[in-house]
Amino acid sequence: MTDSDSSLGNKRSQTRFLCIGIELLYSPIGGNIVSDVANSLLTATSHDISMGGMAFDIDHEMQIGEQLLVTIKSPDSANEMLRTEVRWCKALEANRYRVGVLIIDIIKQAEISEGEYQIEQLENTDGVPNQAMFICPACKQKGWFNLVGKQEGTPYPTILPLYNCSHCNTTRTIPSLLSFNRALSTED
Repeated sequence: MTDSDSSLGNKRSQTRFLCIGIELLYSPIGGNIVSDVANSLLTATSHDISMGGMAFDIDHEMQIGEQLLVTIKSPDSANEMLRTEVRWCKALEANRYRVGVLIIDIIKQAEISEGEYQIEQLENTDGVPNQAMFICPACKQKGWFNLVGKQEGTPYPTILPLYNCSHCNTTRTIPSLLSFNRALSTED
């Protein structure tokens, strides 16, 4: 079942980061297991991501409530595996669909609590906030990450926001910052 654009709105309570074109792997979950893993991994292309959800493009329609195992392939950190639930699905062009999922569990990790990070949306341009507060994977300090640019890629359009740490000036992608900060709560 697909929802129309007008009924979707922005229902996420966290800020969305535009991350177009990152390759994802996903597989339907049935009864808490992925059956026939070797033949059930499918590819998707990211559209946006937040601490609590994401949207990605696929080549078939999905049902609301379906559970998926999603693997985010991060260019600068370990891959992240997430248990998700389909919240909406809308048709795009010729046999393409955009799916919105809620992250319900992080495999081998626990989600970060909402109060541990902040997003500053001063000059939010094209779905990319100017600043975000996270704990830096390099210097381990909590600080502002400032938008320094967008990495664009080929062969298909890719937009990956790049942020610099205000303490150590290292550059990180949003998927790696979100993954690292989600993992921190397992150490508490």
